[in-house]
Amino acid sequence: MNDLRHALRTLARSPRLALAVVLSLALGIGTDVTMLGLVDSLLFRPPVHVRDVDRLVDIRLRTYPDYVDLRDQTRSFSGVAGWWAPPRPYAITDGDRVLPVQQMLASASLFPVLGVQPALGRFYTAAEDRPGGPHLAVLGYGLWRRQFAGARDVLGRTLHVAGDLYTIIGVAPEGFTGVALTDVDLFLPITTTKFDAGPAALTSRDYSWVRVVARLAPGVTIPQAQAEAEVVYRRGNPSAAASPVPSWQIAMLGGQPADVHPVMELRRELATGSIPITLWLAGVATAVLLIACANGGGLLLARGVRNRREIAVRAALGASRVQLFGELFLETGILALAGGVLGFLASRWADGLIRRFILTDLAAVASPLDARLVGLAIGVATVTALVSGVWPALRAVRGDLTREIASAARSVSIPHARARRLLLVAQLALAMVLVVGAALFTTSLRNARALDIGMSLDSVLVSDLDLAGAGYTPERAHALIDPITDRLMAVPGVRAVGLSDAGMRPGFITYGYSVPGRDSLPHVANFSAVTPGFFETLGTPIVLGRGFAPADRNARVIIVSAAFARRYWPGDAPIGKCVKLGDRKSPCLQVIGVSHDRHTAPGDTTTLFEAFVPLGSPGEPAGLAKLYPLTSVALRVDGNPTKVAWDAQRVLQEILPDAPSIRVRPAVSLFDRALRAWRLGASLFTVFGAIAVTLALFGVYSVLAYLIAQRGRELAIRIAVGATATDVSRLVFGETVRVTIVGVACGALAAVLLARGVRAFLFGVGPLDPAAYAGAAIGLTVASLAATVVPVRRAVATDPTVALRAE
Repeated sequence: MNDLRHALRTLARSPRLALAVVLSLALGIGTDVTMLGLVDSLLFRPPVHVRDVDRLVDIRLRTYPDYVDLRDQTRSFSGVAGWWAPPRPYAITDGDRVLPVQQMLASASLFPVLGVQPALGRFYTAAEDRPGGPHLAVLGYGLWRRQFAGARDVLGRTLHVAGDLYTIIGVAPEGFTGVALTDVDLFLPITTTKFDAGPAALTSRDYSWVRVVARLAPGVTIPQAQAEAEVVYRRGNPSAAASPVPSWQIAMLGGQPADVHPVMELRRELATGSIPITLWLAGVATAVLLIACANGGGLLLARGVRNRREIAVRAALGASRVQLFGELFLETGILALAGGVLGFLASRWADGLIRRFILTDLAAVASPLDARLVGLAIGVATVTALVSGVWPALRAVRGDLTREIASAARSVSIPHARARRLLLVAQLALAMVLVVGAALFTTSLRNARALDIGMSLDSVLVSDLDLAGAGYTPERAHALIDPITDRLMAVPGVRAVGLSDAGMRPGFITYGYSVPGRDSLPHVANFSAVTPGFFETLGTPIVLGRGFAPADRNARVIIVSAAFARRYWPGDAPIGKCVKLGDRKSPCLQVIGVSHDRHTAPGDTTTLFEAFVPLGSPGEPAGLAKLYPLTSVALRVDGNPTKVAWDAQRVLQEILPDAPSIRVRPAVSLFDRALRAWRLGASLFTVFGAIAVTLALFGVYSVLAYLIAQRGRELAIRIAVGATATDVSRLVFGETVRVTIVGVACGALAAVLLARGVRAFLFGVGPLDPAAYAGAAIGLTVASLAATVVPVRRAVATDPTVALRAE
């Protein structure tokens, strides 16, 4: 307790130094805990509220009948559950509000298999989860708090979900997402909800969609369970024994059908796109922490040197070195604890921002006081205290302390100055690495966004309709083309409307075609049936010929992409040529236009061969029209896109009350996943780089200010014997330039060694881009010199008479 009181009194005498160390460590600890917490979420953290996760397995099955066979015919599992999280949110209506929600279609067995209890009400039962059963819904905890203010009387209320009326019977516990990584707003019975393929999704072995999670029976191992699962699968799929499983199916399942894996492997697979860059950023955050430790260590080392006279006096009065070291290290521990608390709070805030704006498909942390993160913060703070405190404390108590009584007031010694310069070089080197990384990722993101993808989507809104899942026939869907177009064009701010049987992002549907006289074999093209406003709405130019007109709905005409035309009619005019969809007996479709080439996403340079026919025309293949009668709509808007989106969504909900998914959103969101790695790298490298540079510059300022204060006698003598302000400035700036050059050079070398590891995440820029390295070096050097201005002014203003009298 005496040591604790002494440490607090010592820190109170230097509040600015204590605050500087605490803030430095808080920034370092906060960034490190944030990124390590994300790594924990992606790789190690078990699903929230799930019991005995080690006994849970993921089973790779293709279809719902396969799941039913496994559920009813195996003894290796104490429970089997099916679930699916559709990629497109459903639209729910609560009174006058139309809200997009992320739903999970789950069998009634999911909740007991996972060992989860509701926060309010109940879950639906197996007797209720059946075709033709009651429409029941369990609210996700977030939706309950967000839209219903946590009201307990929400039970029994009804919601319109995908055009059907559902009764709310319960609320899931906070943070519960099943075994998925994404937030879930609504849990619905898997057998009573609409699908893209309609009721056939529950009976056909040709429609792959369901995921299966099971709990191993007591004493059963994964190999034993897999052996039984394979027997059941082959019994239900006799053809599987006669022929090998297609490679595309193995890729889709993530392994052979009926493979059994620990459920944590599934969670890591679901996060595959985020893991590599997140691991790199965790290393970057650790680099920021090291800079913070170096900064704090430098400040503590400077304080230790300044207090050596006091330490020497206490040693002369009988204090042991162990006692002195303990007191000094206790001071560091207090600072690290304060920095750890502030850093942990900052990490929770930063984690929420990253999940909300960057990694939008990751579920939020279940609780701000998650025990794993608290333990992580404590561990990082402890390591920080050791790294930043041991060396300064050892420096303070080593050597002959009794000689310090007479010499403590003199200028700083060379070894102590060298130690602080070494810490400063380390800070600048790490900052250089992060600034280079920020430059490379920012350039990659800019290059990807600048790539011509054949569309101009800045003022475009899109919505998925999924009318096949609502049971619409092609005739019924096509009859809505004009009403939907006219109603949406009447919405204030809408300039153009385009409809399609495919998604607005290229590559949704592929279909066979042939070109008479040009190719002996049929090929596959990316196919879309669209309305006349499609190309204008998406900003895809018609480079030759003309676009579709309303009269073309009764004609056999086709528009092909420029790549398609170059492939079959190089050097020849494609207008008027014949293209056949399907087999060679199909009638000719006359080419009336050539569209600009499109790409599936920014950064994707794959050449697409596209073909377009008028939606609802005789040229649209009947089989495709049945599967995809009307899938999406796009709107080019002026004015406030948010208001237009709400108005357009309400119009679509009125026209299509039974459509399972209606959500009007910006078209650029179609490419969020494609841009994620670059956006994550650019944003977090930039933020962490800014923090690192700030800490490094603070280190430059504090170390130089202290060195100048310690060299007061030397500077006073120089001025007294005739040194000018220019001479003193050159001396101090020279110190900064030397340290900065060494730090930047070391950082550039480290960046060269590390940058090759992020080559796969870069686009349009090499890992050794000269502009990135030169810009980082120049910027860091200029900033370091700027941080020297105040210490230089103090050095120039030194009064030799006052300084020597103080000596």
